[in-house]
Order: sequence, then structure tokens, then C-alpha cells
Amino acid sequence: MSKTNKDLEHYIRKMIYNHIVEYPGVSFSTLKKVFDLNDSTLRYHLQYLERNKRITPNIEDGKVHLYPFNDVHLSNSSTASKTSTSQHNLTQHQEIILNAIRQHPRITQKELGKRTALKRFILTYNLTKLIDLGMIRKNNHDHAVCYEAITNQQLQNEILKVLTVKLLNNEITEQTFNELKKKINS
Repeated sequence: MSKTNKDLEHYIRKMIYNHIVEYPGVSFSTLKKVFDLNDSTLRYHLQYLERNKRITPNIEDGKVHLYPFNDVHLSNSSTASKTSTSQHNLTQHQEIILNAIRQHPRITQKELGKRTALKRFILTYNLTKLIDLGMIRKNNHDHAVCYEAITNQQLQNEILKVLTVKLLNNEITEQTFNELKKKINS
């Protein structure tokens, strides 16, 4: 059995981890209540998940909040091949947020909160994840921060801009540029 699967072999640990993924930013005390665990048992499983880079704690307002560990840092070039939600394995919250943004372009976080009924910290966390995945962007519109989905065409245009700059700076050859351009447009 692989290390990855072994980390979540214990059913309580797996339930705790799945809850943190579904509700990023959940507090220690909330997990304790949800799973009816004593402090030492919960602490043991959380330390195990943290040690194995499954979660990361963050102290906010004097309370420990837990988030899934993020070891993926996508660059513009690596997002080129990932444009559909199925390829990203989005969480249920991310799907809800993305659909709301697609239905209401230039929506603010406050409006998203009303439409999705998600708590602010869950919304903020998942908006950041969607931005990191290259699926949405944050813009200033009429003096308000708003969000919009990035279409495949917009993503292709952004990648072509980066490739053009690399070509002009002699960082890639014309042949490489043309090969990549063909792949992007296909």
C-alpha cells in the first residue's frame, strides 16, 4: 500500500481529513464537537496528518484553524493543459463557487457569499484555490473587487503572450514557439 493511502487508512483520521478538505479553516474545537473526540485523540490524528503533509494549521484570532496542505504551485505554463473542472478534481464548494461566478460575471465576494450561503472563511479559501488553479481571476471593477471565470480562449491568449515574450527574449526558439502554439490552438 502506498504511503499516500496509508496516511488515511485509519477511519477516524480519514473522516477528520475529509472534513478539513470540505470545510477548510475548521477549528480544533469544531472538529472535537463534530467527531465527539477527546483532546488527546484529536490532537494525535491532527499531528499525524500534519507530519505527513496532509494538513497545515494556522492560528487566527487565537484559535487554531486547519487547512489542507497545499504542495501544488501551478505556474501559467502548467495550467495550459488543465482547463476543465474534472481535470482539477474540484471540491463541492469550489464547484458551487465556480458555477456562481460563471452565472454572474464580475460578482463580488459579498454577493458570492449571499448566492452560495458559504461562510466567509470557506469562500475566501476556495476563491484563492480557484485563482491558483487558473480558473478564475480577481479584478477591480467600479472600485470593487470582483471575480470572473477564465475561459479557455482567455487562458490560451495568456499563454501565447508569455510564449511571445519568451521568443522575443530568445528564451525559446521559433520552432519551439510554433510547436507550442499548435498544441495550444488544437
